[in-house]
Amino acid sequence: IDPVHYDSLSIISDRRAIIDLAGITHLVEQAIIDTDFSYLSKANFNLISSSDINNYTLRLHQNASVFPKAWLVKQAVFSPVDDETISALQQSAISPRDIVYINGPTPPEALTAPDAAPLDGQATISRYEDTIIDLKVSTNQSAWLVFNDSTTPAWHTYIDGQPAPYYTAFSLFKAAQVPPGQHTVSFRYESIITDISLYLAAVSLLVIITLFALNATNTFHRHF
Repeated sequence: IDPVHYDSLSIISDRRAIIDLAGITHLVEQAIIDTDFSYLSKANFNLISSSDINNYTLRLHQNASVFPKAWLVKQAVFSPVDDETISALQQSAISPRDIVYINGPTPPEALTAPDAAPLDGQATISRYEDTIIDLKVSTNQSAWLVFNDSTTPAWHTYIDGQPAPYYTAFSLFKAAQVPPGQHTVSFRYESIITDISLYLAAVSLLVIITLFALNATNTFHRHF
């Protein structure tokens, strides 16, 4: 982006919701020595380290408003169009801690918990692997779990081992609608292509073992 026509503070401000939601904890900027970096502190980035290299300064800033890896939200808006979600995130009145924009194959039956009491819940990661993610969720009412890993339709949602509807939060992240109580929410990567690849690999290995065994048998008969 041309910095002459679009300053760095505006770049950060316009994308701030995505920066925070994506869990971006630090920001590094390079500029000519003596450049004013105060705009970053205004944007709630705290300077924690700096270094001068030749004619440039590198400064490391920590994001003081970054979101956790997983959190719970009481209210949701079903927004199947990505542009609408992005536009909503650029509105300062929208707080992703209070409302989540979701999309999926079908709208959920309920978007907001009927309980008027404040949401009291916690989400803790218990397993985090390439294709398997488990979270322990405790909530006093129906809530939306947002997990800020990128997602695709190959990911599937399970609650207490049972299939649950698949949703995407803010057009980017994994999401699940969790009932009241204590539950295990699981995200599983289940791709048909991956299954076929594993099957073909197993068949290929079996063929190699068979050919090796036949060759060894023929060699044994030739010697004896």
